[in-house]
Amino acid sequence: MAHMVDIGSCGINADHIVSVSYPEEGSGRIRIELDSGRTVEAGAEYYEAVMGRRSIRQIVPVAGCYARTEDYDGSLNYEQIHCLALTGDGEVRPLDVAEDLTEFFDDYCNYKGICWNPEIGGRGIPT
Repeated sequence: MAHMVDIGSCGINADHIVSVSYPEEGSGRIRIELDSGRTVEAGAEYYEAVMGRRSIRQIVPVAGCYARTEDYDGSLNYEQIHCLALTGDGEVRPLDVAEDLTEFFDDYCNYKGICWNPEIGGRGIPT
């Protein structure tokens, strides 16, 4: 099934994207090369969508997995992660599904990584 990406002026089938440039300094534009040889330009605000960073391809339930967050006083907190998401760009990202909205833990400014079983020291996983 095709994954369509909205870039404002049109939609692009992500299956046909060959490469995407980083946003250019000054113009703030990205260049999207398609397998047809055509190059499409779009604003930098579409970079994450085109790369697939926010599109979830698969969700995997996990147990014993925690998001490590830092409090204002520097102390660490551990919030249980119930699911990990495989995103369109191939990353595995922790999901916060405790509230009505599903969000990525690693988008939070106080996020410090994920760990397994913090009661015994929790081996950290760099992210």
